[in-house]
Amino acid sequence: MTAAHNTFARCFPVIMIYFPPLTFIWLAVGFSSFAILIASITHPQLRKSAWFLAAFHGVVFAIGLQAFPVAAYAAVGPVKCL
Repeated sequence: MTAAHNTFARCFPVIMIYFPPLTFIWLAVGFSSFAILIASITHPQLRKSAWFLAAFHGVVFAIGLQAFPVAAYAAVGPVKCL
C-alpha cells in the first residue's frame, strides 16, 4: 500500500523485537525444529514421527519470519511498518 511518497507494509518480525517472550518462543521453535531435522539424518525412525512434520513447518515458519523484511524490500524498496 502507498500513501503519498511512503510505502507501507505489515512488519510482523518487528513484533518479535518489542515483546522478548515472543522472540524467545520464535527462536526456540526455530532452533529445536532445526535440531530435529538434523537429528533425523542419522535416526531414520524420527522421520516416521509426527514431530518431523511439525519440525519441518517450524523451520519454514522461522525462516519465513526472517525473510519477510527482505522480501518487502525487494518488492517495493524501503518500507515503513504499519
